[in-house]
Formats: sequence, C-alpha cells, structure tokens
Amino acid sequence: MTISAKLEPIENRTLRERVRQELKTALMAGRFVPGETVTVRSVAEALGTSPMPVREAIHALVAEHALEMRPNRTVRVPVLSASGFLQVEELRVMLESKAAAMAAARVTEPELAEIAGHNESMAASLKAGDSVTFLCYNQSFHFAIYRAAGNAFLLSVIESCWLRVGPYLMSPFASGRERVTDHYQVGVSFHDPIIAALKAHDVAAAEATMAADVAQGTRWYGSVLEFAPEE
Repeated sequence: MTISAKLEPIENRTLRERVRQELKTALMAGRFVPGETVTVRSVAEALGTSPMPVREAIHALVAEHALEMRPNRTVRVPVLSASGFLQVEELRVMLESKAAAMAAARVTEPELAEIAGHNESMAASLKAGDSVTFLCYNQSFHFAIYRAAGNAFLLSVIESCWLRVGPYLMSPFASGRERVTDHYQVGVSFHDPIIAALKAHDVAAAEATMAADVAQGTRWYGSVLEFAPEE
C-alpha cells in the first residue's frame, strides 16, 4: 500500500496541526505498520501540501514518541517488543474502561447516535471484507466514546497508547496469515453491549464490557504478532 492510499488529501493552506492530526489518525487506525519509513516528501504529496508543515508535524510526532528518528535521520513508525506491547495494552484496559464508565454517566443522545453510527459502519465494512475501512471506523467508534467521557487529559493519554499500538492492528492481515473476519467478528460482538450500557447509563456494565473488549484484543494480537527482540 502506498502512502497516498493511507492518507486523505487536504488543502495546501492546512497548518501543521491538521497535518499532525491526519498522521495521528492514520497511525491509530493501523494505516501504517511498525518499522515503516515516513518521509516528508511522500506525506506532503499524499496530503497535497507543502513540505514545511509536514516536516514540522513529523518533528512534533517524534517528540511525542509516536514516530521515531533513527541514527541516520530517517523517521519510522516505532517497533515494540512483546513486553512493551503488553504494557501499553494493560494500560489501555484500565484507561479505556474508566473512560467508558465516565461516558455512561454523561453521554448525550447525539453522542450515542454518533457511536452507534460508527458501529453500523464497522459492521458494513466487515461484511464487505474491507479491513482498512473497518479499522478506521473502529478507531472512530472508540474515540467517540472516550470523548463523551468529558475528560480531555484522559483522552490524550488514551490517544498516546493508541499511537503506539495502532500500527500493529493491520499487521496480521497484511501478511495474509489471518482471516480478517475471524478476529474482527469477535471484537465487534462487544460493541452492541457497550452501546446498550451507554444508553442505559449503566456505569458498571460500560466499564466491564469495555475492559473485556480491549482485553480480548490484547490476547489475540499478542498470540499472532511478531515483535522486536527484548532489549
């Protein structure tokens, strides 16, 4: 897959923050893979913008550890060890279940409609066997819930976790070793109960079901992914 297929074009007047956000969304949705080189030229061409805001955005993401500067000055998507992946995923279970609980206490009808809409789009892309679109809507589904929690700091920490593990989401399927629908069907099965808990403002159920959703994904990905050697 080329860089141009991973990113949505944006207007030339876009500033660094919009470029940075597009790259972050692509990383979290699995449109880049671990170890992939990210160049200013390829990103600028894909987004239809000049190199300067792209260069600034990439440097900002390196500072956030979402991208990694190599000794030869090339920039790549970071590669995790098995223990590093597990540490991030354990943190995700705690943070995202708490965010779901907070969302259940205060979610609004428009927010519920957005969450349900993303879930419906996931189901449609799953039926079509479109893993790229599925993962994009999966990221949108989860973050619509976390935004509904109303805690900007918690949201930023969850985002930081996703930036590290998002590139691993597509890896098992890109190699052709795994069937897209087999794993994703299990993952989606948690979403309807999450939505039901949010609609009922059932804090305990939302927290428990989100924890189960993230945990099952952790177990599956941990069993099929290839990680960097432990340092």
